[in-house]
Amino acid sequence: MHSIFRLIPYPLRISLFYRLHARHAATRPQLFSAAPLALVPGVKMNLMPSDCGHQVIAYTGIYEWPVGRKIAELARSGGLLLDVGANAGYFPCSGAA
Repeated sequence: MHSIFRLIPYPLRISLFYRLHARHAATRPQLFSAAPLALVPGVKMNLMPSDCGHQVIAYTGIYEWPVGRKIAELARSGGLLLDVGANAGYFPCSGAA
């Protein structure tokens, strides 16, 4: 996660990413290897710099804030998460809370 985003409340992170970094996001490949997820401390993902969704995750640590937050919340109460349309597995990783 880009260091500046750690200081910003979650709902604002994605908006600021698009305003400040989206045009040149793929030029920082070091952010895409073992990118930490904001909702699940200790969980990291290897991402592709060419994927716009992966760029958001690499820079902000989150993707689709309301959905990710709800999945992390539900995972804490237990149960089974089945992801049948996974791209990179962000939501199952969010469920690792």
